[in-house]
Amino acid sequence: MDLLNICLTSTYFQYNGKHYKQLHGTAMGSPVSVVIAEIVMQNIEERALSTCRQTIPLWLRYVDDTFTAVRHDEIDAFHNHLNEQNTDIQFTREVEENGKLPFLDCLVSHNDNSLRTTVYRKPTHTDRLLDESSYNPTSHKATTIRTLTRRAQLVCDSTDSLSDENKYLHRVFTKNNYNNDFIRRNTHRPTTTTETNDTATPTTTATIPYIKGMSENISRILLPFNIRVAHKPITTLRQLLTNVKDKDEPRNRQGTIYKINCSDCQASYIGETGRNLTTRLTEHRRATRKGDETEILSTVRRTRWLAGISRADLAEKILENDRVCGIHFHSEKAAQLWDLLHPDWVPTLHLGHDNRKKSDERKEQQQQERAQRITERRKREREREEQEAMQRKAVKVNEPGEPIRDLYMMNEGETFGETGDQDIKRKPSPSYHHV
Repeated sequence: MDLLNICLTSTYFQYNGKHYKQLHGTAMGSPVSVVIAEIVMQNIEERALSTCRQTIPLWLRYVDDTFTAVRHDEIDAFHNHLNEQNTDIQFTREVEENGKLPFLDCLVSHNDNSLRTTVYRKPTHTDRLLDESSYNPTSHKATTIRTLTRRAQLVCDSTDSLSDENKYLHRVFTKNNYNNDFIRRNTHRPTTTTETNDTATPTTTATIPYIKGMSENISRILLPFNIRVAHKPITTLRQLLTNVKDKDEPRNRQGTIYKINCSDCQASYIGETGRNLTTRLTEHRRATRKGDETEILSTVRRTRWLAGISRADLAEKILENDRVCGIHFHSEKAAQLWDLLHPDWVPTLHLGHDNRKKSDERKEQQQQERAQRITERRKREREREEQEAMQRKAVKVNEPGEPIRDLYMMNEGETFGETGDQDIKRKPSPSYHHV
């Protein structure tokens, strides 16, 4: 209960650069808000109906919308009774006109002691739907038609009202550039089958950004593997044109990549934090004042720094650079040079220095090592070519009573050497000159 109390009484928000605390109610969008709101409404509902002096023949409620039947001369008394239950929750009322009263998306008609329902639209409603030419997946467009036709079948309780609603929807779909064939194929058709397949393979849902042409192919490829693909738009006009929330200052953001530059050299420190950036920078400054090296450069991070220097061919100056730059950071000079980097960068830790600081001896040594490797590689290539040439010149000869021997085609000046079991000794080939 203590944790729940903290969640309900610690709601803060920012508006026009100022921070406010919510004194009543629950936070909008919080998972616990829906549950708490339902509990509160049930409590008010039970107390109001149990202590009401009027007779209430009908009481229907969905979240905070109620549909009630009350005598005309008792409406004001019952309305006041509801508002007395909680001073922070006040009910508004709407009385039927011409025997009609809207409730949610239904228009309820009162006639001859019976209630009839049809689809209700607010006076501000427009016929603008998801246009057929919009950059959205076809499944979203089909869902638009299927959802509205299904609502008509559920809400309209008579054949005449359903027919009128379907004609209206057809005009709206045509107005939004849907052709008749697409409307017909995606109109909701009620089914009577209630059987379920308990042995069906569970469906996995994958959500990917929508790219026309590519997303459809991905959906078809994953369908045999029982993977359902849900598409989402990459960028919408609402995201580009509206900005209802205050933008946080760079140092007040969470989940950022930040960089520390050394003021005395080219060293830099790049870190990542999921907390408020100002909090993390304060910890760095505190560590520099206390000289706490383990706070700024942990063992793992220091190892990565040294490894980064090694890959940069600065191995012989690792200790010097590490020691010098450590002094710079602990002198709090670097703490004054915080720079926020692009949030999409991969977090790394490195210690980089200007390549011009490399010594001439190191460059010369690298060049010599490179030249030596090239010479050895060429030597191995020549030896391999000579061996392949000798193998191509070998001829297999099978003499009676003798094992198979290798006989080389000889040029002038070449002889066989009788050493061991037919070892072959080759003299250098003579030089030929064109006359």
